[in-house]
Amino acid sequence: MKKLFVLTLMVCFALVGFAQQNKYAVNINSKEFRINPMLYEYLGENQVNNLKATDLKQLVVENYNLTAYCYVALKMSEIEGSYQMKGELKNFVKDGKDCNYQQIIETGAFNRYDYNLPQDATLLNVFTMGNTGGYIIVLPKTTFDNRKSQLLEYYGL
Repeated sequence: MKKLFVLTLMVCFALVGFAQQNKYAVNINSKEFRINPMLYEYLGENQVNNLKATDLKQLVVENYNLTAYCYVALKMSEIEGSYQMKGELKNFVKDGKDCNYQQIIETGAFNRYDYNLPQDATLLNVFTMGNTGGYIIVLPKTTFDNRKSQLLEYYGL
C-alpha cells in the first residue's frame, strides 16, 4: 500500500511538471511554438491562455513583439548594421519600473514593455547600460515588421 501511494505521488509530480512544461509550448499547424515566460508576466496567465485557445496569430504577434523588438549586446562588435546612439537606458525606464543593468547582462532577459524605447524606420537604436559595456539594441521598424511577417508565414497564420 505504501509503495502504491509513493508511486501515485511520483506520477502526480511528473504530470504537474509535464503540464508546467507544456504551458510554454503550443502546436501551430504541426509546428511547435515556444511562448516566452515573460509574456505571462506581461499579459497575465488568463490572457495568454485565452489567446492560445482563440487567437494563435495574436499570440505569436504578442510573443514576437515582446521578444524580438530589441536584444542585449555585450560589446559594440555585436551590433551589425547602421545605428544611432540614443542614450542611457535608465533614462527610458517607465515610472514604477526597475532598471537593473547587471541582471539584464547576466540573464539576457529584457522586458521592453518596462521602457519607452523608440524605434527608427531604418536604423538600429542603441542604448547604453552605464559602464557595464552592455547595450540594448532596438531593431529598425522595417526589419522588425519583415521578420514578423516571415514568422507568421512560417506558422501559416
